[in-house]
Amino acid sequence: MAVSMNQLLSDAKKLVTKLKEYDHKTDHLMSKSQTLNNAVENMKQYHEEVLQMSSQSTSSQRNSIIVTIQRESKQLRKLETENRELKLALEDYQWVLELIMSKYRQHTNQLIKLEKVETQCLNNQTNNSNEVITRLMNQICEMASVMNESILMDDKNSLKEQELIAKLKTENKALRELLQIARANGSLNKISNEMS
Repeated sequence: MAVSMNQLLSDAKKLVTKLKEYDHKTDHLMSKSQTLNNAVENMKQYHEEVLQMSSQSTSSQRNSIIVTIQRESKQLRKLETENRELKLALEDYQWVLELIMSKYRQHTNQLIKLEKVETQCLNNQTNNSNEVITRLMNQICEMASVMNESILMDDKNSLKEQELIAKLKTENKALRELLQIARANGSLNKISNEMS
């Protein structure tokens, strides 16, 4: 069986092409291997540094850090509880303020109605109109004094509530700043890691 020269050349070209592919794949595997070796070397170096740092820190430092973290954790829990209570108190005060304002509006409407009655009486004067006017004036005066007392009480309550709201806002701001400081120092992350 005679093999032609063209066939030999063709087979030789295929072999050369395959050799080039293998060479390329080998280079690629070599570069990957080098990358992995570098990564392993870096990990070993990191591990050695961690061990060195761990051996350098004393157990008393660790204990003091743990005590500090536990103290901050308790303070944060207290602050969170207090913050929830303040929010509930604020909601209660807002509800009371709304109730006071609705009563104020009711009294104002009654006063307007009484003024309308007074106006009608003045327009429809009769022999008994002076007595009616006097009686209505007395009623209006009584209603006005009741209204003034109610307004004074509402003003006092409103001032107290505004002072309390300002105090609550200040406390809430301080709590948020403390919480932000704890987060910035990483105390919250350490606590959550220890709890889990």
